[in-house]
Amino acid sequence: MTRTIGVIADEVLTVQLKIKKKEDEVKVLEEKEELLKEELRTVATAANLTSGGGKKSKFTIDPLIVPQASNWDLFHAYIYDNKYFHLLQRRPAVKACQELWEQGAAIPGIDKFTVIKVNVKGV
Repeated sequence: MTRTIGVIADEVLTVQLKIKKKEDEVKVLEEKEELLKEELRTVATAANLTSGGGKKSKFTIDPLIVPQASNWDLFHAYIYDNKYFHLLQRRPAVKACQELWEQGAAIPGIDKFTVIKVNVKGV
């Protein structure tokens, strides 16, 4: 017996709702994790510790220096002048490309690739 399109769509919606519920649960747990990590950092810093642990865990507190652009024009000029294009992540911005295509522009070096999306929503 073949299932109808309506039955399949309803089943997709049921699965989506289950996923959403789990995502909400994960979000709550991730927020709790971040609060606990901040508390651990605070307590470890007060105790002048950068590592330690409990009966089931070990922790380290490592500073990580990451880039943050304060002047994009200067940064882009530096990249261009030195040919340091490896300083940028290599992926086109989907929305920006779509906007240019809607204006009729061709973007050199960029091909269009179609992804088929199926959307199911509750009624």
